[in-house]
Amino acid sequence: MPTPRDRSRRPGDPPSSVRGSVEHLTPPPGYRAAPDLPVESDPMIASELERARAIQAALLPTRLPAVPGFDVAARYLPATHVGGDYWDLFPLPGGRFGIVVADVSGKSVSAAMLMVLARTVFRTVAPAAPSAKAAVVEAARRIAPDLPPGLFLTALYAILDPAAATATIVNCGHNPPLLRTTLGSLPVVETVLVSGAALGLLRADAFERSLAERTLTLRPCDHLLFHTDGVNEAMNVNSVEFGDRQLFRAVQRGGGKDADGMVQEVVNAVLHHRGIAPPSDDLTLLDVWRLP
Repeated sequence: MPTPRDRSRRPGDPPSSVRGSVEHLTPPPGYRAAPDLPVESDPMIASELERARAIQAALLPTRLPAVPGFDVAARYLPATHVGGDYWDLFPLPGGRFGIVVADVSGKSVSAAMLMVLARTVFRTVAPAAPSAKAAVVEAARRIAPDLPPGLFLTALYAILDPAAATATIVNCGHNPPLLRTTLGSLPVVETVLVSGAALGLLRADAFERSLAERTLTLRPCDHLLFHTDGVNEAMNVNSVEFGDRQLFRAVQRGGGKDADGMVQEVVNAVLHHRGIAPPSDDLTLLDVWRLP
């Protein structure tokens, strides 16, 4: 469960790290915390927002399961008191693990409620699903009918198999993950392209047809980085986005580090770019690093 210090965090505070436990990181040089966003003046509404934030924080993992041969770390920085991003890592039968990184369109309480629904559904259907795609199809069947008009959910779902050193990925309209690997002796960052529509945009049959699976074999020291669009779309005071180019450079720099070092490298780069500008969206990162 989150510690009292975790529950007291506000948007703009230094990021929390999840890698077996929750800890605060030292912000990058020159980082200035964004000013607190205004809270509803109605005390009852403010109290409900605070409760919603505490519930959401409690549902995000605070201690990760040990993954043999791999190191995993994550960051989550909400833009408002409650957000629409979520990530999860949970065990599956056969020594495998399910990974979810998702983003509900919109913000505040409605997005957070849908995040809670998605978390519950994925954890329910994934253990019995015969494949990553089947898990996503069944999750969409349960989630889509409850999505209000105009809201949708983008998500990446992956099955990590430590014994085979593979990750099988399904992309539902989400930012593609990045693979930091080597070709010969040359370090490279690749975009892992997998087709698929967001949940809630297509009817069930069309949604299923849109999905594909892609299986990667992760070599020693490879990084597989999942992220939400709050990373590459983070803006500074001049409304200039962080962008894919800076993201690729940060991932390249983090390639010689462990999973915690990789996500810290990217978060620091985003915060340095953003400067004093307030966050425009939730920011979520999850990195899977195969041990040397």
